[in-house]
Amino acid sequence: SVFELDNQTYGAYFQGVFDVTENIQWTFGGRYTVETRSTDQVFTGSDIDAISARIALSPQFGPAVAPGFHPFLGSWAQDPVSIAASLFTDEDGDGIIDFPMDRDNAVVQKEKVTFREFSPMTSLSYVFDGEWMEDSVVDSLMAYATWSNGFKSGFFEPKGADGLKFIEPEEVENIELGIKSDWFGRRLRSNLSIYNMDYKQIQLLQISTDRNNNLQVTMDNAGAATIKGVELEMTWLPTPRLMMQFSYSRNDYSYDEFTDLELIPLAINGTRVPVDRSDESFAIVPEQTAYFGVQYEFKTDYGRFVPRVDVSYKDKIYYGIDRKSWEAYKRDESRGGVPSSTVANAMVTWFSDSGDFSVTGYVRNFTDEAYPEGGSATAETLGNFVVTPGEPRVYGIEFRKVF
Repeated sequence: SVFELDNQTYGAYFQGVFDVTENIQWTFGGRYTVETRSTDQVFTGSDIDAISARIALSPQFGPAVAPGFHPFLGSWAQDPVSIAASLFTDEDGDGIIDFPMDRDNAVVQKEKVTFREFSPMTSLSYVFDGEWMEDSVVDSLMAYATWSNGFKSGFFEPKGADGLKFIEPEEVENIELGIKSDWFGRRLRSNLSIYNMDYKQIQLLQISTDRNNNLQVTMDNAGAATIKGVELEMTWLPTPRLMMQFSYSRNDYSYDEFTDLELIPLAINGTRVPVDRSDESFAIVPEQTAYFGVQYEFKTDYGRFVPRVDVSYKDKIYYGIDRKSWEAYKRDESRGGVPSSTVANAMVTWFSDSGDFSVTGYVRNFTDEAYPEGGSATAETLGNFVVTPGEPRVYGIEFRKVF
C-alpha cells in the first residue's frame, strides 16, 4: 500500500486573568481548533492465481486444494514458508522478494474529515498573605485548582485489504490541584500537584486482522481510561554556586472500558469473540519516575567550571499490546516487561570569561546500566517479546560558540 497524509490545523486561543481580590485570581480561557485530515491510499493485493501457479511447479507442493492453499509434501523438519518464498526472486534488485501483484485491481481510496473542537479551561488560585508567613521559613505560598479539557483529533488508519479505518477523536478532562511555594529566603522552590485525567475513546496500538486474515498492527480506540497522579518538583540553592534539583511522579493508570476481539478465532474463521481487557496495565509507561541533579560552579582566573551529575529512575515497564502478552506478563513479568532501571550521567562544562564559548565533556550512562529504549510484546500473534536497548556508556566532548 501507498499511504499519504495531508493535515491542516487552525487554532485560536484566549486566556484572561481576573483579580477577584488581592489574594484570589481567576484564570479562564479556551482553544478553538479546526483540523482537516485528508488521507489517500492505493492498496495493491497479491495475484493469488499467479503465485499459486508458481508454487504448483515445485515438486515439494501438491496441487491447490483451495485458491492459494497447497499441501506441503516435504518432511516435517523443513520450513514450507521459506521454501515457497525461495520460488520467487528479487527482480528489481532492491533486496526485497517480488511476488506477483494484482495491479489491475488496485483499490484507490480517498478520505477527508474535519474536526471542530472547543477546549475550555478555568483555574482559581489563592496567594497567601505575606503577613501570615512572617518569622517563618516560608517566603511565598500559592494554591490553585484547575479544570481543563484536551482534544486529539481522529484520523484514518490503513488496515490492509480493509482499506482506511477511521479512528475516533480522543478527549480528556483534567482536574488538577497544586501548591507552589518558596522557602528559606527563596533558596528552595517547591511545586506539588495531584491530578485526575479521564479519557474517552483513548487511542492505542492494537493487533487485528483484515478481511483476508492478514495480521495488522494499527491504532484503535480502547474506550475509556483514567490516570490519577502526583508530581513533585524541587530546586534548592544551599549556596549561590550549588544547585540541586529533584522531581518525582507517580501515576495510577486504569482502563474503565477496554473491549477487544480474540485474535485467534478472528484470524482462523472470522469469528468475533469479545474479550474484556480493562484489567490490563498501560503499556510502555512506567508508574513511577524520579530525577535528581546536582551541580556546582567554580570561578577561576581561567573561566567558570560547572560539574554536574544527573540520575534518572524509571519503574518497571509493561510492553504488551495483546491479551496473551498480559497473561504471560502476569505469570512472569520478564515475558512481557522489563524491571526498573537507573541511569546516571555526568558532565563538566567550562565557560570562557566572556560567556560566548564553552567546552563540555560528558559521560552518559557512566554505570553502563542496561535499560530499555522501547519494545513490544506480541504473544498472541508472533510469540515475540522484543526490547530495544538504550545507549551503553558513551563519552563525548562538545564545543559551543555563541555569535
